[in-house]
Amino acid sequence: KIEKVKHKFLSIAEKETFDTQYLMYNIQFLILAWSVKEAIYKWYGDGEVDFREHIHIEDIFLNGEEGIVYCSFLKDAAIKLEVHFIFFEDNCLAWLVGNFN
Repeated sequence: KIEKVKHKFLSIAEKETFDTQYLMYNIQFLILAWSVKEAIYKWYGDGEVDFREHIHIEDIFLNGEEGIVYCSFLKDAAIKLEVHFIFFEDNCLAWLVGNFN
């Protein structure tokens, strides 16, 4: 299902990156992208966030089954965010740690 809706939450640049760099792990990384963007959406808390336009995944660091995703949140002002994640039993848990510079 997630492949059918990826156009709703991935920017064009993110889709190209996922289709080239992460193709081998495509479903897992699509789930990661959704989880990260959902965590940021909940962090923001004011709604009216376009996942494609307001939340951009800049870089992903994977260490086994866990890692960090660096993102930019572009609603109102540009804010850099760090989201940690862990994969377990075909699931992904993502949580916002804070801003980075």
